Amino acid sequence: MALVSSKHAQRYDIPHEPGEWMRIRPLKASDQALIQRDFPTPVDREIALLQELIVEWSYEEPLSAAAIADIDLPTLAWLDGVVLPPLLAERTDEEKKDSSSGSNSGTPRRPRSPSLKSSNT
Repeated sequence: MALVSSKHAQRYDIPHEPGEWMRIRPLKASDQALIQRDFPTPVDREIALLQELIVEWSYEEPLSAAAIADIDLPTLAWLDGVVLPPLLAERTDEEKKDSSSGSNSGTPRRPRSPSLKSSNT
């Protein structure tokens, strides 16, 4: 079973800020609910997602939700254009794989154990 934690975070050097970097973790299954939530603007959605994904950075300002919301526009544009698309595409590919039959042979997935079914039947 693959579990995502901050130890899986990847370091990204910020190209327009020499010496500055961020460590960003991969998406977790629970992040999908955040991605699908309604936000007033796409920027609000991106900030909320970054608040979950950024686990460490080199800035003097301590890492916090408020500090992430204050990221400057060039850095936000870089995150949006370079860092986030592969992470979001990777999650989409995993979701496609999870929704497939589970193998190339077309064999259906094994049904859940009876102990996992609702007791209302």
